[in-house]
Amino acid sequence: MANVWGILAIGVAVSFFISRRRKREEDEEGKGPPGFLEEFEIEPPPPPLPPMAPLPLSGLTFSVKDVFDIESRVTGFGNPVWADTHQPAKCTASAVLKLVNAGARCLGKTIMDELAYGITGECKHYGTPANPAAPGRIPGGSSSGSAVSVAAKVVNFALGTDTCGNLRIPAAYCGILGFRPSHGLVSSEGVVPLAPSLDAVGWFAREAELLRKVGTVLLPKSVGEARSIKHLFIAEDYWELTTAPKDMSILALRNAASQVFSGVMIQNLVLGDYISKKVPSLSSFFPEEKGGNKALSTSSKNMVALADAMLAIQGHEFKEQHSGWLREAKFPVGPESKDQMKSVLAKEYDKITVAQKVKEELRTALGELLKGDGVLCIPTASALPPKTRSYSSVLSDIRARAMQLVALASMGGVPQVSMPAGVTESKPAGLPLALSLLGMHGNDLTLLDAVCKLMPVMKEELKTLTESEAKGIALPDRSQKQAAEAAKEKGNAAFRENNFAKAVAYYTEAIKLDPKNPLYYNNRAMANLQLDNFREAEEDCSITLSLDKKNVKAWLRRGTAREFLAHYADAVQDFTQALVYEPTNKTALEAVKRMKLFVLK
Repeated sequence: MANVWGILAIGVAVSFFISRRRKREEDEEGKGPPGFLEEFEIEPPPPPLPPMAPLPLSGLTFSVKDVFDIESRVTGFGNPVWADTHQPAKCTASAVLKLVNAGARCLGKTIMDELAYGITGECKHYGTPANPAAPGRIPGGSSSGSAVSVAAKVVNFALGTDTCGNLRIPAAYCGILGFRPSHGLVSSEGVVPLAPSLDAVGWFAREAELLRKVGTVLLPKSVGEARSIKHLFIAEDYWELTTAPKDMSILALRNAASQVFSGVMIQNLVLGDYISKKVPSLSSFFPEEKGGNKALSTSSKNMVALADAMLAIQGHEFKEQHSGWLREAKFPVGPESKDQMKSVLAKEYDKITVAQKVKEELRTALGELLKGDGVLCIPTASALPPKTRSYSSVLSDIRARAMQLVALASMGGVPQVSMPAGVTESKPAGLPLALSLLGMHGNDLTLLDAVCKLMPVMKEELKTLTESEAKGIALPDRSQKQAAEAAKEKGNAAFRENNFAKAVAYYTEAIKLDPKNPLYYNNRAMANLQLDNFREAEEDCSITLSLDKKNVKAWLRRGTAREFLAHYADAVQDFTQALVYEPTNKTALEAVKRMKLFVLK
């Protein structure tokens, strides 16, 4: 096809694009760049002249899922009949314009599950994009082509959309980073909807710094500055939903977090139980207690119910958006999609009002848990990438558990990053592993910043752990870590009840189970100070600082203990060191001023 030249207005700038559409074969290879449906180029505006700073995304390339409008081009929505029955777009999607105006060059559109209704990435019409990270296995969908184009290093980053895991799962399966922002923060103008109250425009990248840089372009200026992470919650029950190897990934994250986030509290929790108390409307979606359902725990019951509420909203809104076209076009979709979509359209969604209430309650609950300085860790995917053309029964089970995992961010409207967590060591070896971090709604930059800090350290931790395992050095017992966390939580509860001796006993138990965790020593020092055990508190703080020299609370507590022991010069040094890390710390400033009276000049 001859090159077609057109003009696309982008703000005050004018860009040219070259287009050539490729027909895809119904195999995994197809022709052209991996993951691409249609190639064209949208050039950014000319770079500013010195001494002005270059555009933030200058020199970078990206691709877009076939749900984003490009002026004068048809948005195909993953289906050739949809493309044939819709007119070319009159303008370009807002997110695409922002990226091009920031200096990035768009190289074309990518393959997707038809009508965005799927998480496998297998496409009957244009071919299934080959997964570069796991040959012979599905790339995940529906943003499959976008993920593959990044994983194959054809582009630097890519745009996708996520309704119920449609971006997060491809990121996990393709071994790259994927970000679903807080709902509503990134404009969906010019994007074909699936379920508007769940849809989010997101993006893929191979590097954490680039993932964040794209965020600074697409996220509104109203999003606050990044904050330091003080709490890391690991959802034990959600980790039980995945069949992929997990112990090494979790341990690497814990080790990395303790190194990069000063004084971070790492806590295991049963999230489903927490949700049970905080989201009362969810009871309307509890599975009927018959047969095997009687055995469901409170946590499991809530996880299943949350997924069902999400799927009810997705089905209802998909029906509102697209039932007319599907019926008029006589369901021009693949056999499996046709059965699924006919089932969705046939349902009566009589609990939508309650489902929307669940969303509101869950967002509030997650906000109360995470506040502004907490992140939550869950697995991204429910299994390793399945083989292409797997039996529907296999995919059905994987999908059911995946829906429970993705429902947290979709229903809570909170940001989620899927990040690589190594590869499998045993057969099947070399398959990508992933985990996810979630933040409070609106704390998108905090989450992206946290990933930038964690990624390089976690990579080194994974390397160290892998080498240790290869040498026959056993990894720390995960159950022992959990027991240590449980003892620490009991100590915290005793401290809040002013039972300081009991708190010391629990913290001591935690230390015996996990003697390398600085938090346990620091907490015991806190309790010992309340009991006037100043020498013990001083010793605990010294151990804490040997493990984490930037722990401000440990400097303050050791300074306090030394002041009571009349070791004023040493105390002044401790409070002064605390000011190195927190120059405006009121406690340290007042202590230094107070004790200068006792220190000989």
